[in-house]
Amino acid sequence: MTHLDFPTWVSYVILVAPTAVILPIAVPRLYAHLRLKTKGTKAAGTCRSSYFAKGSFVLHYSYEDHKGGLHFRRAKSDDFGLTADEGETLPVVFDPAFPRVSRTQTELRRLLPWSPVSTGTWAVAQALCVFLAGARGIG
Repeated sequence: MTHLDFPTWVSYVILVAPTAVILPIAVPRLYAHLRLKTKGTKAAGTCRSSYFAKGSFVLHYSYEDHKGGLHFRRAKSDDFGLTADEGETLPVVFDPAFPRVSRTQTELRRLLPWSPVSTGTWAVAQALCVFLAGARGIG
């Protein structure tokens, strides 16, 4: 095993860096995803527009909440099969406590609220950092 010349504390920084960078971004999305799965209310949404750009399918939809408020959202899909034509009805789930927070039911079928490519990129970066930190000889 290679012994790199940097202090042990640098190894710990390298070890936690990918998670520390991603955590502030991931936690709110994960919280919203799980909250919608457990406390969400189903509604009928309407596709406003849909197009394919930069390798992803983009869908704009609107829905009416339980108080009659109209909300608009954009969903971007690179791999979870979210497709619709303009004017088509979509099954939507929104949070009654925060009606602006919504996802299509297709999005909520996923285990995680982001694509496997993003998860894989993070996992590879984390594995590389574990290797670099381990090369220093933590422990």
